[in-house]
Amino acid sequence: MTGYASGSSIYKLDSISELPNGVISNYDDDGHLISKATYQNGKLNGPYEQYDTSGKLMVEGQYESNLKEGIWTDYKNGTKKTVYKENIAQVDEQYLRSKAGLYKFKYNGKDRYFHLIFLRSNLYVKSSGNERYSKSFPDQSNSVRFYSNINVQFRFDDSKPEEIQYFYRDKLFYKCYKLTQSEASKKAKELGISKKLMRRSGITLE
Repeated sequence: MTGYASGSSIYKLDSISELPNGVISNYDDDGHLISKATYQNGKLNGPYEQYDTSGKLMVEGQYESNLKEGIWTDYKNGTKKTVYKENIAQVDEQYLRSKAGLYKFKYNGKDRYFHLIFLRSNLYVKSSGNERYSKSFPDQSNSVRFYSNINVQFRFDDSKPEEIQYFYRDKLFYKCYKLTQSEASKKAKELGISKKLMRRSGITLE
């Protein structure tokens, strides 16, 4: 193996193929380690780690033939794990299912409610009093966007599991709060919400 520095990166090269092999460490202009990646015959194969300038691990995961594979963990905002298969983020059904429920937010000083429903590997949104459902599709971030309006996005903060932030065109409009089972059951009776809809929201009527 031979090695040389190119710009702010240090490479280990196979002396015959001249392709990167082994662990490659990348540094910024100030000498801070920013990433470590494993190569085999010029392709990303093996562990990958990304750091901030203080040396704190920010991202870690695994590559197979230049494609993200398996569990990737992002520590930038709390801890978020994403499963990849051939570079495509897989839907974490358990995570999406945990977001189902009855939510409340303030609009013009009044309480408003909507449901998040987990059905057939997707989240759906339904406003109280509206019979239409809007199908969502997961982003690779902690959020979902809705087909009915591509500019609408609900973002999840895993440090505040009972809160969802409602964004429109990337601007925060509302903070929405998930009702507890007891609160949701009581509110369902007040609003006349059907048992079927409540079941789909993951709530059992008391």
